[in-house]
Amino acid sequence: MAKLTPELLLNAPQCLNPIGHRMLYLRELQVTIIENLAVIESMFDGIDLSFNLITHLGEFPLIPSLRVLLVADNSVETISSFLSASNLPLLESINLYHNNISSLAELGKLASLPKLKELYVGRNPVCNIENFRVKLLTLLPQLTVINGSMVTAKEREQASILGKAENEVAKPLPAPVKRKMAPVVTEKKPARAEMLNMALADDFF
Repeated sequence: MAKLTPELLLNAPQCLNPIGHRMLYLRELQVTIIENLAVIESMFDGIDLSFNLITHLGEFPLIPSLRVLLVADNSVETISSFLSASNLPLLESINLYHNNISSLAELGKLASLPKLKELYVGRNPVCNIENFRVKLLTLLPQLTVINGSMVTAKEREQASILGKAENEVAKPLPAPVKRKMAPVVTEKKPARAEMLNMALADDFF
């Protein structure tokens, strides 16, 4: 198994892809951990980590130029909560084809990438969830392409309806209204001494 050492990263193959992105190729190295990427700074628009043994996606340093991330054919199960615009501000396409992601919640962690438009997660267990595309859109409404297919207006409308319904269910129940009880008025009974004086007064008159 290889490690992504600074030396390996600086000497790895690189070229332009068909749409002009400067790509760094780190394929088929039996890499298990993504590390030391800070050394590439803003040298590349894309990184190809396909066909490795990666199980966790993250954590990435600041790479201001990165637009494309290819991590297909790995063993990714989890995604870092720290993938965000603060370290990957231009990231617009992620390919996680043929991994082991089974939870929509994991994909929801990508919500902090506002530029993300394309997501490829075919051949992941998560795709077997009923209405997967619509449910994914409730978490990542910025997506325009899912698994190579354009998001339709109908899917976006369904996602909006589903999102509103889920928000209603998640609302806490209102606190019960506390009713003010009317004070109970009780007739004050005269004291024993007072009653005796009243009786004596009656006898006197």
